[in-house]
Amino acid sequence: FGTGGSIQAGARVIASEIASLGIHPKIVDGSGLSRSDHSSPGEVVDLLRVIWNTPIGKVLSASLPVVGMSGTVQNIAAHTVAQGRCVAKTGTLNYVTNLAGYCTALDNHVLAFALMIDGPPNWSAIELFDHMVPAIARY
Repeated sequence: FGTGGSIQAGARVIASEIASLGIHPKIVDGSGLSRSDHSSPGEVVDLLRVIWNTPIGKVLSASLPVVGMSGTVQNIAAHTVAQGRCVAKTGTLNYVTNLAGYCTALDNHVLAFALMIDGPPNWSAIELFDHMVPAIARY
């Protein structure tokens, strides 16, 4: 993608690749750690839906930690219907808490989801995820 890596170059590559899928979030920082980056839950879900069942989507979903069981989501929705049925990635800045991934619903169809909470302390948002993710899995 170029001669050397930089935050700006990473942002250009990410924006270009995502735009090729018809999704246009504002990406100014390739690390994903800037408050200047902007996307909506709808854009994230659109991306997850577009790549589902593609080679990239299969690698992504297989790499995500399992809700209630592993990684950064091992304590989210543990001991609920979502445990083991959902895979997701967290994304946090102070007072910004995001969770996005896939859940296998009770009728075995797969749902893409993105939850973005801006404002409350991160621990408080995680408590909300403990209620929201099982609701998605029960759909």
